[in-house]
Amino acid sequence: MLPTRPRRQHDQPPPTSLIDSEAQEVHLQEMTDGIASLLSPPRPGHRARAASDVSAYSDISDSQATSTTPYEVGKEEAPESPFFTPIVQNAIQQGLQISTDIAAAIEQFAQSPDSGSNLRKLLADARSLSKLHVSVTRTIAVLGDSGEGKSSLINSLLHYPGIAKTSDLGWACTSVATEYRQQKIGQIAPIAIEAEYLSQEEIKEQVRELVLSYRQLHLPSMNEDEVTAEQYTRIQRESEKAWSALQAAFGDHPELNQGFLTDESDDALERVTSTLVEWTKDIAWPQGGDDGIWTSTAENAEECCDKTSVFMQDRLWPFMKIIRVYLDAVLLKTGIILTDLPGLQDANLARVQATQTYLMKSDYVLIASKISRAGTNKSLKDSVNNIISKHMPLEDDYATPIRLVIVCTNTDEIDEIAARREFCGPRKIIDLLEMDHLDRDINKAKEAENRPLKKMLKLRRKQLLIDARNQHVSEILQMEYASKIKDEKRREYWEKAAEEKGLKWFKWSWTQYNAWCWSDGNNYTPSLGLVNWNSELILKMRMELAYQWDQFEDDIPPVFERLFDGVWEGLKDLKKYVKDGSDAGNFDPSLVASIDFRLQDIQYKCSLIQKDVQLGIQFIRIQAAEANASSYIVKEMIPTYRAAARIYGHLRAEQQRDTVQAKISGGTLFGCIAHKISSDVMETIEKSFQDLLDIVKVSFNDIKNDFVMAARGEIETVPTVDEHAEAETLFKKKLADKVTTLKLKHELIMASISSY
Repeated sequence: MLPTRPRRQHDQPPPTSLIDSEAQEVHLQEMTDGIASLLSPPRPGHRARAASDVSAYSDISDSQATSTTPYEVGKEEAPESPFFTPIVQNAIQQGLQISTDIAAAIEQFAQSPDSGSNLRKLLADARSLSKLHVSVTRTIAVLGDSGEGKSSLINSLLHYPGIAKTSDLGWACTSVATEYRQQKIGQIAPIAIEAEYLSQEEIKEQVRELVLSYRQLHLPSMNEDEVTAEQYTRIQRESEKAWSALQAAFGDHPELNQGFLTDESDDALERVTSTLVEWTKDIAWPQGGDDGIWTSTAENAEECCDKTSVFMQDRLWPFMKIIRVYLDAVLLKTGIILTDLPGLQDANLARVQATQTYLMKSDYVLIASKISRAGTNKSLKDSVNNIISKHMPLEDDYATPIRLVIVCTNTDEIDEIAARREFCGPRKIIDLLEMDHLDRDINKAKEAENRPLKKMLKLRRKQLLIDARNQHVSEILQMEYASKIKDEKRREYWEKAAEEKGLKWFKWSWTQYNAWCWSDGNNYTPSLGLVNWNSELILKMRMELAYQWDQFEDDIPPVFERLFDGVWEGLKDLKKYVKDGSDAGNFDPSLVASIDFRLQDIQYKCSLIQKDVQLGIQFIRIQAAEANASSYIVKEMIPTYRAAARIYGHLRAEQQRDTVQAKISGGTLFGCIAHKISSDVMETIEKSFQDLLDIVKVSFNDIKNDFVMAARGEIETVPTVDEHAEAETLFKKKLADKVTTLKLKHELIMASISSY
C-alpha cells in the first residue's frame, strides 16, 4: 500500500517539486514504503493510544501546528544497498572529481604545440569518466486505466511535473508505450525524444489485424444463435475499437466504409489489406524521421508532451512502436527505465501482444488504481489476473519471480464519516477511545479559538482514518492476490499430448468448439472450466525440451569464462614483458597497472553482455513454453483459429474441426516453432558476438595506445620552438605532479570501498 500525507494548503515547495493540480503526491520514499508494505505480511491491528499520549491538545504548540516543510526529493532516505552507502557514494563523487581535474589539467597542456593525438585521446577518456553513467538497467512498467492516477504517479516518481500527460476528460492519454530514461552521455538539451515506428512489413501486419478485428462482427455466422451474448459483446467491442483505429489512420479516404471492409468476395481480405497498406504510404510523418526513428528535443515538459502527443493521435498512433524520453531525474540515475504502457484491456491483438511482450521483459510492474476502488476495480482484477496467468513462467525451475505492485492513488481523499463507521469500534483498526480523545481535543481548540491547532488536530484525525483505510485495503489486496499465483500456475499445467488432446476436442459440442475458435483457443465455460488449447498443444515439446533448455542456460557462464580466459592468456605474456621492461627501466611502471585496468574493463563489459544473452535466452524459452498472445504457439495457431471461425454453412462444424486438426497434425506446427526458436537464439548469439568483438577491438586498441604513450622514446612529439622549451618543460612537470597527486587520491578511494 502506498501511504501519502494529506495535502496541505500552505505547502509551498520549490517550482521543481510542484505536482500537477490533479496529481496525487506520491514520492520516491513513499513508493519504497508502499512496496515494502504490500510485499510484507499484513501488520496487526492499530494499537490504542497509551495514557501518556491521550491529549493531543497539550502535546502540540502553536508553532508546531502552523509549520510546514516543503518536500525535497534530494533528501529522501536511500535504499538499503551498498551502492547507496555514504562511503560508496562519496567514493563515486571523488572519483568523478578526479576525472574532472585530470581533464582540466590535460586540456591546458593540449593547447600547446607539443600536444598530439595521444594526448587528445586521453582528454576524451578523462571527460567521459567525469560523467556518471549506468550500464545496467531495470525496467519498471506502469499500467492503469484512465483517471486512476497513472500519469500523475509517473510525474511524481520522476519528480518532473507534467512530463507524462494527464487528463480529466475521461479518456486515456497513453496509446503508445513511452519509456522515460536517464539523459544520454553528451546530451545538451534538457529533454531528448525518440519515436520509433513500424516498418512497412509491420504496418501490413498491423493493418491486417485491424481489418480482421473489424470484420469479425460482420461475418454471416454472427447472426446465428450459437454465438453467446458474452462472445458477441466482446467481438462488438473489438470491432468498434478496430474501426476507431482504422478511421483514425484512414478517415480522409471516402472509400473507407463498412462495405469496403466487409467484402466477402474471393481474396477480399488480402485486397482490402493491400489497399490500406498503400494508403499508409501517404501518411505524413513529422520531419526529422529517419529509418523508422524520429528524433527531437524539448526544453520543458509541456514542449515534450506537445511533440510526443502527435504520435498518439490521428493517423500515427496505430503504427507506432515506442517513444523514448531522455531526461534528468533522480529516479533514473541508477539505471531505472520507467515505462508508461497502454492498458491490457486493448481490443487490438497487435497492441496487446506488444504490451504483453514488454511486460515479459520488465523487471517490475506497477498498476495504479484509486484507493477508493482498489478492492472492487474490475479492470484492476483483470490486469492482475492477466499478468499472473499469462506472464508468469509455468515452471518453478526456471521461473523468474514476478514483481507486481498495486499502487493506490488518491489516498488523501477520504469520506471521514463513512471511514469512522467502517474502521472505528470494538475489534476494528481504530479504538473508539482514541477517536473520542481527538474529538475532545478538537473541541477544546475550537473553544480556545486556536484555529491553527484545530486545523492540525483535524489533519491528525484525517490521517488516522487514512492509515486505517490503507491497512484495510492492503490486507484485502494481499488476500485477493498474494496466495493466488501458484494456483494460477498449477491450473496452466498441461496433462496430455497435443495431437491426442486435439482429437478429444472433436467430442465437444459444436457450440463449445466454435466458442474456442472465436477465442483464439483460450476460453472458459462453467461446464468445461478454463481450457487453453495452445498450452496443451505444446505440452510434449515443452517437457522434452526442458532439460535441453536447462543445459543451454547452464552453458552460458562457462562460455564467457573461457572467452575471458582466452583474452587473459593473450595478454599475460604482454604483461610479463612490460613488467620485466619496467623493472629494467625501459617502460613506465604505470603501464602494468594500465593493462590490469583494461582487463577489468573487458571483464565487466563481457559480464553485461553475458547477462543480456541469459535474459534473451530466458525470454525465448518463455515464448516457447507459454501460451500468451506473444508466444510462438499462439502466433502459429491464430490464423487457423480465425480461418475456422470464418467458416459458415451447414457443414461448418465438420469443417472447423478439420481445419484446426489439420494444422495440429499437418507436420508444420512444431517445425515452424522450432525454426523460430532457432532463428531467435541465433540472432541473440550473433548480436552478442558482434558486441563482444567490438569490445575486444576497442580494448586492444586502447592497450596499444597505452603502450605507445608509455613506451619511452615513442611518445608523440613535435619539435618545440626554443623560446617556449623552458615553459613547456615546466608545464609538463606540473602536469606530472598533478597526475601523481590524483593517482594517490584514486588509490585511497579504491581502498575505502575494497570491502564492498
